[in-house]
Amino acid sequence: MEINNYILNWLLEDNNPGVRVRTLTELCGFSENHKKVKTSRQLVVDSLEAAKDLSWMALKGQILVYNLTALAESGLTRKDIKIDSVVDKIISMPFDIGCGDLMALRAMVMLGYGNNPEVKKRLTQMKNDQLPDGGWLCLHRVRKMKKIPKSCIKAAMHGLLCISELKKRGIIYDGTEELTTYFLKRRLFYRRDNPKDPMLSVIPMIFLHPMLLMNQV
Repeated sequence: MEINNYILNWLLEDNNPGVRVRTLTELCGFSENHKKVKTSRQLVVDSLEAAKDLSWMALKGQILVYNLTALAESGLTRKDIKIDSVVDKIISMPFDIGCGDLMALRAMVMLGYGNNPEVKKRLTQMKNDQLPDGGWLCLHRVRKMKKIPKSCIKAAMHGLLCISELKKRGIIYDGTEELTTYFLKRRLFYRRDNPKDPMLSVIPMIFLHPMLLMNQV
């Protein structure tokens, strides 16, 4: 995929090292051992709050997921920050396939836990509990319903982002086609009963990028 040099240079600016790291590795194709990547990654460790102050690791709940996501989105991995104890804590919690669960799963994949046995179990459960329309709904809600429900758009969005990270790492997810169909049949974000109205008050194109990564568009 070609990218405008002006945009590329903007993404590579030093004032946002997290964006620089991911641009170098994901767009420029540099290895993790490249000098520029190592230098930028160290800048992230030195400047990102979630990497500098690790007191959040002693907490519980969704705050763990948010901080892991911050590390992952900034281009760090388990090699940069010792996070095994946090990942173990999250994995020990019930997997309800809600928004937070799928966000956590994506972060763990990005941080280098894609081949972790417990993460693989969650990916298998993710596929097994995928609803007929291609998405997901929190299991505690599904179990209370007498008929098969529609998926939650927010869970579907987090699932889409997660699967795009699997795709980048060569990890096969068997429910990819069903999930992309969930979005494509409604032109990404529009209501099926009224194609001119977005399902949510967000920019409809915001999740086109992960679908492009999966070669589904």
